[in-house]
Amino acid sequence: MRDQAGAWGAGGVGQTRTIVTADRGTMLEELTVLDPPGRFGYALSRITGPMRPLVDLVEGVWSFAPVGTGTRIVWTWTFHPANGAAGLVLPALAWMWRGYARQRLEEIETSLV
Repeated sequence: MRDQAGAWGAGGVGQTRTIVTADRGTMLEELTVLDPPGRFGYALSRITGPMRPLVDLVEGVWSFAPVGTGTRIVWTWTFHPANGAAGLVLPALAWMWRGYARQRLEEIETSLV
């Protein structure tokens, strides 16, 4: 991360930061929803790197709900294609992203248990 002022979320809706990916791509993340402790939402724009030809915008929401003695986490997202041709391959990208998301959520679970 770079260009983040203060703790993430402390600046409220509209706060931004730049995400730098392992392949040196970047994207601007903007906090779009902040409803603690239940959910937060974000938008990823200004995407550079390998995803640029495919994706113009990603909108995501993390939701948290108590379940027994734990918490159910739901992560949803919407990919907006960069163009019409990219829209044809977004289903494949979404399929790969689900695998990535599953791994991240499993890592979160492991670190919390």
